[in-house]
Amino acid sequence: AGGDFRQNGTFTYFVRAGTIRASDSVELIALDAPNGRELDRKPVRIANTQGTITPADYRVEDTNITGTYTGDVTSARLIVNGNIVTPAGGDFNQNGTFRFFVRAGTIRAGDSVELVALDAPNGRELDRKPVRIANTQGTITPADYRVGDTHITGTYTGDVTSARLIVNGNVVTPGGGDFRQNGTFSYFVRAGVIQARDTVTLVAMDANDRELNQTNVRVNPNIQGTITLNSYTAGDANLTGTFTGDIARGRITVNGVVGMWGGDFNPNGTFTYYVGNLGLTAGDRVTLTGFSLDHTELDDSTIIVQ
Repeated sequence: AGGDFRQNGTFTYFVRAGTIRASDSVELIALDAPNGRELDRKPVRIANTQGTITPADYRVEDTNITGTYTGDVTSARLIVNGNIVTPAGGDFNQNGTFRFFVRAGTIRAGDSVELVALDAPNGRELDRKPVRIANTQGTITPADYRVGDTHITGTYTGDVTSARLIVNGNVVTPGGGDFRQNGTFSYFVRAGVIQARDTVTLVAMDANDRELNQTNVRVNPNIQGTITLNSYTAGDANLTGTFTGDIARGRITVNGVVGMWGGDFNPNGTFTYYVGNLGLTAGDRVTLTGFSLDHTELDDSTIIVQ
């Protein structure tokens, strides 16, 4: 015997979880007090639970399937390519939204995915819907690259997670790069991989290595520079002077004879070039030619040894 029978003619009767299940035959018997004599009995109709589930589009590598639901849905079953991956799970919120955790690698592009809505406590199927796997998309925009730099940098959009480096039609690196959440990236380039006049392409890829976009990298655009020798007196150890732009090394010519590469080119725009072993004498004609890191000739300067 039990129940809360109120003076307004209504009642409630507490039922422990799991006591009544679908298809059970249930009756309530009305009793008087104090003898507990039966006054009436009626069957309790067990209403079928019902509900729907509507998953949102899912992008590969997302950690959750999200969406909305209605009715008595309390959990869901995840099925991928006909196989049950998670028998029951999900967070079903009172506002009619849900989240269903997906482990990395569980769902890939091209998979057939279903969510099955379940009730409680029996886990009876109420609804099932396919989960549409949205096509990943994105773009990559590399900044200009100067030969000798250790990284290609730039920006990206969308679902790009890595990139493939192609130089002159040959794949140099199948995948790589550091793609940051702020939409910028850097891509390591080994010394000597890219030279002036090379055709360089970065191919943007998603987490499944699907190509999303490709863009050519401009190599050494508008490279330029000047070099100016100071006067030099025989016996000094170094030529000195100033430079601008992309000059990174020099090559000496003495009286028409081409010599060695060299020089220390400083960030403040000055340079020194060691000549202590050349035995320069007064009247020698000395030319220093400035080159970029990729050996592009940019400028020269000539003096007569004092």
